[in-house]
Amino acid sequence: MSGLIIDTSGSHALLALTQGEEVTTTSIMESGRGLSGRLFMELERLIGPHIKDLAYIATGTGPGSFAGTRTAVTIAKTLAFSTGLPLIGFPSPLAFIPPYIEKGHFAFLLDAKMGQLALLTGHLPSFEITTTLFKKDEIESHLLMECPIITDLQISNHSHLPEPNLSRIAKWVANSPPSNSLNIAYLQSID
Repeated sequence: MSGLIIDTSGSHALLALTQGEEVTTTSIMESGRGLSGRLFMELERLIGPHIKDLAYIATGTGPGSFAGTRTAVTIAKTLAFSTGLPLIGFPSPLAFIPPYIEKGHFAFLLDAKMGQLALLTGHLPSFEITTTLFKKDEIESHLLMECPIITDLQISNHSHLPEPNLSRIAKWVANSPPSNSLNIAYLQSID
């Protein structure tokens, strides 16, 4: 079963074609001005000859910026609707779980703006994931865990992190049921 993965919630737009749990083709582009135009050209290049072979479309649902998250979600929903393909959502930070974490707990600590933090915690290999939003002064009560914590600063700078691991997303998607609705997690903005 082949699929298309799209995520634009972070500092890089991630596109991939999959076959089962394997990623066959990837494209990573820097986000920013003009992303939509570049994204459509890249999507046409990637899926143009393969669109009839797709079995699903998967999109990152955040946490991420409002505009960035909406870009991928809108494109994915439009493609899914126009092709009749199932739509699957996934938590965007999954691509940034370091490869040395094969089993056990992990956590992402993200700046949710307006004095809040978003904590996304999970477990591998089950991919059980929860997201909690809280005030910055409550951080100590939420970080009473012994597991690697990845921050949004590390993700945006790729500081001490490998390139995005789209294989983790392919595994999540291959084991997730399609959905008629997506739970989208936006990070608040003061813009």
